[in-house]
Formats: sequence, structure tokens, C-alpha cells
Amino acid sequence: MKYALDIVTECGLTGSRSYDTHIEQNHTLAHDEGEFFNNPSHYRCLVGRLVYLSITRPDLSYAVHLLAQFLIKPWKKHWDAVLRVVRYLKGTLGQGIFLNSNPKLHVKAYCDSDWSACPITRRSLTGYVVLLEDSLVAWKTKKQETVSRSSTEAEYCAMHLHTRRYSSFFSFFQCSISNIQNLTPSFVIISLHSTFFGIQFFMREQSI
Repeated sequence: MKYALDIVTECGLTGSRSYDTHIEQNHTLAHDEGEFFNNPSHYRCLVGRLVYLSITRPDLSYAVHLLAQFLIKPWKKHWDAVLRVVRYLKGTLGQGIFLNSNPKLHVKAYCDSDWSACPITRRSLTGYVVLLEDSLVAWKTKKQETVSRSSTEAEYCAMHLHTRRYSSFFSFFQCSISNIQNLTPSFVIISLHSTFFGIQFFMREQSI
């Protein structure tokens, strides 16, 4: 919480209005338009801090993944988008990962793809989360390695990637947790927007 508050303070946004979402819907951040940002090193520093913060704030994964692609020559709109993420942080300073003490060991996984999400490479995005009962333990957003010719193909690529990762997580839990008789897996496919709201659901307000 203090790390996130330091970011907001250093950006001079403690008295600014906060946002309910970290990124604009139907954004055009990947399109070359507008003017270049005149202080790219400042942009790289702030995005780097957000990358570090996303280790404990999975709700930032998509926005940080997107903004980190423009570190060399960021545009002014990219800087505005980073400040929007910081303003989102200002309104969610108390949030963090909630680890439940439920003795049931049920591993659940959710994944989906956003077909042809990148307007530059036309590659799709894969997003996934892994939960141990109600505790969020792993998450990731990344571009797929190849261009999918249909949304169905993109979904299968996402399932293929996540099934491999999911199998390794399940094996790790079996080796690391002694009480494995109740360890059961499940695999669910949901929409990418639902994944974001699902992550929001598994994050809780922390006591100060």
C-alpha cells in the first residue's frame, strides 16, 4: 500500500480525481497519432514501477502489459494513460491479494483470449488466472506467438498455453502441499472482461 501511495504522491496526484477503471474502453494506444512525449525516461521509470507493483496487483496486468510496449518512443497519449493508471491506484490503495485460510484445496483456472487485439501485429492476447480455492496465486496477460485466423483458433491457442501452465501449477501444489487428498482441479473458459472483474472480486480491502 505504501509503495502505491508513494507513486501517487511522486506524480503529484494526491488531490486529483480517481478513476474506477485503469484504462479507457476502446482505446487507440497502439495507433501512431498525436505527439511524442518530451520526457521518455520519466515514462520508462513510472511504467517500471507499475510493473513491480503488478506483482501484487493483478488488476493492473493488462494496462501495464500494454503501456510497457511503448518504452522507447512513448506518445503523449501513452503518458496520459499511465497517469490514468496512477489515478486508478489512488482510488484503490487499500486493495491487495486476499489469501483465504479455507482448508479445502480446490485448484481453479480461468483463461480467455482477445482475438486480434494488437492492431500492429494482429496477434491475439491470452489472459489467465489460477486460484487455490478462493486465493489468487497466479495470473498473466501476454500476446500469442502466432496470428490466429479466427476467434476460435485464438481461444484454442489460449487453452493450449494455459493447460500447460495449469498442469505445472497443479504438479507444484501436489509436491508442495502435504494434504493432497482434497486437491482437485477444474478448468473454466470465460471472457477477457469477465477475467478482469473476476480478479477484482478476488481482491479485498486490506486493513490499515
